[in-house]
Parts: sequence; C-alpha cells; structure tokens
Amino acid sequence: MFVRLFLTIMLTLTHHFVGAGMFSNVAGNVPIDLWNTMWPTPTGSQLPYNLDTLSLSFGQSVGAFFISLWVYLAIGLLGAFAISFYFSANTIIYLLMRREVDATELDDVYLEQSEEDFGETPPATATPADAAAAPATATVTTTEVVTPAPATGGGAQVYTAPPTTPPTT
Repeated sequence: MFVRLFLTIMLTLTHHFVGAGMFSNVAGNVPIDLWNTMWPTPTGSQLPYNLDTLSLSFGQSVGAFFISLWVYLAIGLLGAFAISFYFSANTIIYLLMRREVDATELDDVYLEQSEEDFGETPPATATPADAAAAPATATVTTTEVVTPAPATGGGAQVYTAPPTTPPTT
C-alpha cells in the first residue's frame, strides 16, 4: 500500500508539473485541454487509464503513446516490487525459522569446501631428471597381521596388507 501511495503521488506530481507548461488545446470546436486528453490525471484508485486517440492528431497520438509507455513502465515497477518483496520476505522467514529450530545463525551458510581447503597436497609428479637420479631398485614394505584363532577351533589366520608405497619402475 505504501509503494502504491508513493507511485500515485509521483505520477500525480509528474502530471501536474509537466502539464503546467502545456497551454494548447485539442483541435476542434470545443476547447479540450491537450495534456489531460493525452494523459488523464492519475487517481489512487485507478492508476492505469485508456488512451483517447480519436480527438488527437497523429503526432499527438504518438506522443500520448510514449507517455502511456512510461506511465505503464512505472506502474509495472509496482508489480516488480511486490514480487521481489514476496521472495525476499520468504527468504528472511526461512532463515528466522531455521535459527529458531536448529539454532543456525543467519550468516551461517553452507559452502561446499574443495579438497584443497583440507590441507591435502597433491602427489608430486616425477620429472625425467628425477627418474634418472632415482635408484633402480625399490623397496616395498608389507605388513602382516595375525589374528587369533576363532573359538570354534580353527587355526590362526595371516593377512598380508597391501604395500604402503607403490613400486617405482
């Protein structure tokens, strides 16, 4: 309602001050104010209006069309504000409910972290100069794990873990 009131006041003041400089009448026997014919005075109850192009000349009709284009653009901003306000209010209500239900702060937003943020460094790639300097033999360590025998009477089992370092060629 406040935005509509503001728009009505803005259009009324624009109509008054722009029309103050127009001293011509529509052509014909009866003098009709040209400015009020091209753009009727806006009222709070009805912002859109109908163009009366029958009593206007071709140039005046084109001017009235461009005036109505800008007036309807301003009226369209009223609808754009209503839609924007609706979605913004829904977001704020959601964040307030989230804070109430699971104690999440308003500025606490989930951001997916990449693996680089965890401090892991990628494995270094070997260059041809490093491969030539490396020894030809590689050591591979394995770990043997011995599990105790089960209570049902079987023997101990030995598992060999995979190597911890990959063999180099």
